[in-house]
Amino acid sequence: MADTTIFCSQCGTPNLTTARFCQKCGGTVVLLGTGAAVAPSAPAAMAPASPYPGRPAGAQGMPPAMAAGQAMMVSPYGGFWMRFLAVVLDSFIINLVTLPIAFVVAGTSIAAISHLGPNPAPEQVLPIILPMFFILIPVILGINWLYEAITTSSGMEGTVGKRIVGVRVTDLAGRRIGFGRATGRHFAKILSGFMCIGYIMAAFTEKKQGLHDMIAGTLVVKR
Repeated sequence: MADTTIFCSQCGTPNLTTARFCQKCGGTVVLLGTGAAVAPSAPAAMAPASPYPGRPAGAQGMPPAMAAGQAMMVSPYGGFWMRFLAVVLDSFIINLVTLPIAFVVAGTSIAAISHLGPNPAPEQVLPIILPMFFILIPVILGINWLYEAITTSSGMEGTVGKRIVGVRVTDLAGRRIGFGRATGRHFAKILSGFMCIGYIMAAFTEKKQGLHDMIAGTLVVKR
């Protein structure tokens, strides 16, 4: 038998030259004439594939934040400051419409009062001033309501200000909301406006919802 015959060191059974362990008892096999045990060869360790093309695997191939053990998570929700900027932009847009109306109505009332003489009595002034407020307040409130409800329930899914900052309003499943829900969300802001607590909640809630979002069942998400 050739010197390369492999025998089991436990039971002496001959084995194939490619064997590392005895096929009969599982013992260590040795080369005939040498007495040296054939050490099982461990498979070569394969380096894990890098999830970043063009970069090696391991900490050196990862972005700095992930190499340091920090999770890189980007929130899909519109944050407090994005929403605040959207409100500022929308206020500017609405004022472009409401201020001219206010100037016209107020100017008409002032002109009417000036025709009453230098020192008109209160009972003469009130019939002129009160209708001015009864006209202005509903008009301004109506413009604000229609502007937000129509744009939010349309394909824009948000006001012009929200579109500029890159957010949109959806329901809890990410779908576009209807005019009725957009109206409810708008008037729910009356509660959010109490000491601005409902608005500030958007900075701390898990899904960045304000009180009016929770009431209407809506989310403000990034586009």
